[in-house]
Amino acid sequence: MRRRLTWTLLLLLIPLAATLTRAESADGKIRETLRKLHDEDLWGEVILQRGGSRDIKVLSIQGDTVVVREVVGALHERPAVYMVADFRSLRELGTHRISQRRAAYNPSRSMFKALLLEAVVPGGGYFYSGENRQGAALLVFFAAAVATGVATGMDGAAGWLPLAAWTKVASMLHLKDQISAGNQSREALAGRSADTHLLSQRPDRALPSVGTTVTIASLRYAF
Repeated sequence: MRRRLTWTLLLLLIPLAATLTRAESADGKIRETLRKLHDEDLWGEVILQRGGSRDIKVLSIQGDTVVVREVVGALHERPAVYMVADFRSLRELGTHRISQRRAAYNPSRSMFKALLLEAVVPGGGYFYSGENRQGAALLVFFAAAVATGVATGMDGAAGWLPLAAWTKVASMLHLKDQISAGNQSREALAGRSADTHLLSQRPDRALPSVGTTVTIASLRYAF
């Protein structure tokens, strides 16, 4: 009877121990990524335990407490405090908030054309850049602002006009940063792809033999 009870306890404890080990491993990886984001001033994307995701920049780490600047919606950034346990997963985005994997599938965009479209049509610049959800959100917002203006007339202008103007300016600035970040990410990927292609075309990557002049160019293509 005692032996059976012992085996039963072991069968119950082994899955629990495995679960705790996996949780500790994931927690350690998240901490390591948080430190890297903080030390190198990089953006990251976190999936929260309660659901949803945030683009974050780590401001400070104190024990299990993390102070971040997070992006909420299309335009709003705010400070926030989390516990490490609040994070389900975390990945590095890089210097810019645009994921390089995502940038690789989007063509380069004209800054002038994007800003011109956004100035004329609310959300137009975001549709042009491929950010359809943000474009739709801005279009709905300005449609609601226009409807409110028609319904309230000049009496309500003091309430909705400053908000609409601020949102317009913020959307233009955010779009400018987004287009710039996306284009820079694509240029970086294109540069790395070109270097990889050049190296793959060279059958001989050995260093120059003794007696030849070693130049920067020869070292670059040798490696």
